[in-house]
Order: sequence, then structure tokens, then C-alpha cells
Amino acid sequence: MTYLSVLILNSFCFHRQDLDVSRGSAKRWLRRIRQLHRTEETSSKPLVFISTVNGYHQFRATPPTGINFPMTIEPETNNPYDRFACLVKAPAQDHLQGRYLEFSGVTFGRVPKNICNVISVDKRKQILLRARCVFLGHMVHDGQQRGGGPKLVCMYLLEYRNNVNIHEVGNHLRRYVNEDFIFM
Repeated sequence: MTYLSVLILNSFCFHRQDLDVSRGSAKRWLRRIRQLHRTEETSSKPLVFISTVNGYHQFRATPPTGINFPMTIEPETNNPYDRFACLVKAPAQDHLQGRYLEFSGVTFGRVPKNICNVISVDKRKQILLRARCVFLGHMVHDGQQRGGGPKLVCMYLLEYRNNVNIHEVGNHLRRYVNEDFIFM
């Protein structure tokens, strides 16, 4: 397994951390999430990338680490400042088990601005079937500038319809996410 030295990952933030992530581990995580949610592998095209979840200072919630707690990404329709804003939330209670039940309904943060534009538009076009993310156990801090503050480092798992050119979506994301952290 290769260890990526990660530049985290917003245009504002260039902190270095070592994360235990490779193409193989990204595919294994996606396969595990598909098993948990009973999604057939041939029914969609996956796109996996690493970025942050912003807004820890507002929501003050840290999700459990790892693949057994895939969070959902939903459009935030009532956000007056950004019509494309997306929230990162705990899965619905019927998808939670045992010790994770306490997290039901908890919002952990927001998808970074330019990434949420891609997710929100693709959901509206109905080409994005599922959007989830998994907390990798690391937090970074951007400092005092606008958009700064603590952020959760997460692996995003997007599943698109089979007729979508996944490389076009990946190329669009490369403007906002370092290409070393996009796995197709």
C-alpha cells in the first residue's frame, strides 16, 4: 500500500499530513459501503476523492472514524448564502446500528464551496445517484483567515449513473481537489 503525503486540500489550506490512503484502499472502502447499503457494483460508476468537511466550529460534532459510518451528503435547500450548499449528516436511523444510534440526525458540517457546486448540480441533473463521505480521523486547521478554522479530513464516495463520463466529472473536480487524491 502506498502512503500519500496529502496537501489538504482547499484552495485556502496547505497543511501536510500522512494518510493511509491508496487506490486499493479507496476501492475497498467503496466496496464495503456498497455491501452495507446493498448496492450492486455494476449499477453505478464510482468517483472517490479526499477533501475536508467544513463547519466544525459551527456544528461542534465529530463523527466516528472509518468505513462503518458512511455519512450522507444532502443539499441544504434553505441556505440563504449559497444555493448549492450541501450538508454532511449522519445516515438515517434505520441505517445505524448499535453504538452509532446516538448520532442519528446529527449534522457534522458542510461540503467545501466549489465541491458542493459539483455535487448539488449533479444531484439536480439526477446523474449522481449517491454521495457519501467517511471521516478519516484527522482534523486540519486553516487559521484565522476567512474560511479558516478546523476541518474534518474525509474520503468522499460519489456514485454516478453508468452513462456519465466519470473522467469529465473528475477533470472538473481537479480544479478544487489535488489530482493525486481523486480515484476513478
